[in-house]
Amino acid sequence: MKGFSKVVEVLSNYKRYQVRLKSIKIKLKFEVLDEELKSNLLEEKEEKEKVLKLIDNALDVLDQDLELPLIRAKYLNEGVKQDNLVYRSREFPYSSSHYYRIKKRALRKLDDNIGDLL
Repeated sequence: MKGFSKVVEVLSNYKRYQVRLKSIKIKLKFEVLDEELKSNLLEEKEEKEKVLKLIDNALDVLDQDLELPLIRAKYLNEGVKQDNLVYRSREFPYSSSHYYRIKKRALRKLDDNIGDLL
């Protein structure tokens, strides 16, 4: 959805950010690093933590029965899935038009809450 491109991009990279953050923490904890690299990693760590916290907080505003499962299935679980794979699954027993209305409403809520902060 064009109007929500930044939110969609961040949601699409949610798992990648989590993995990268874990890797940075391990590197900082167990390796001896020069000051410049350590500084860069700390900066990246703070940025990833900020983005993940923004996403997690924004997910709390979604409807827990319809919107959150849709966003999790579409963007947060194992990469971005095609819409038809999501709305045809057993998890979403409603029509494609209903699916798109819920998706748009959820993305609008997320954009309203974190779009300008990303």
